[in-house]
Amino acid sequence: MALSDKKYERMFSTTGSDADKVETSVFNEIKADFDSNSYIDNVGQFKELGPVIYQIQNIQDELDYLRGLVDTNKSKVSMALGTSGSTALAGDTSLLALGTSGSTALAGDTTTISSSQASAITANTAKVSLVGGSKTTLSFGEMITTVGKTGTTYHIIMTATSGKVSKTVQLTLT
Repeated sequence: MALSDKKYERMFSTTGSDADKVETSVFNEIKADFDSNSYIDNVGQFKELGPVIYQIQNIQDELDYLRGLVDTNKSKVSMALGTSGSTALAGDTSLLALGTSGSTALAGDTTTISSSQASAITANTAKVSLVGGSKTTLSFGEMITTVGKTGTTYHIIMTATSGKVSKTVQLTLT
């Protein structure tokens, strides 16, 4: 369904000569009943339903207004993307270029580190792995302590990785 298509029919009109036209005097009476809540007095079926119909018409008018705003903004988006609208995002890689260029961060979206932080990263005194040979890496997990009936036992998990193959062993320390 296009945005400009309606899913409803108008309930009445206040202009023209259509069969659904409500005379101005009747309309003003319905509106006054709605505004003053006098339709609650149950003075007759039309007087009871008139304010409800009036409110529904207001809702329809609001929907028409919102449809116009959406339709206007939909064409602005299409024009900004340089497309006709139906497949606006398909293959449009220009949307990925954030900041002043595709590789520049947006303002305020950067992190600055101090020279001592940069040195600590380079030195990385917390390394828990080493390269053994040209393709194998060994890494060690935290030492695990378990307390049993015979006392405390200590374990370290060691992982050896070569290419896509990883093998893990638990070393028990005595």
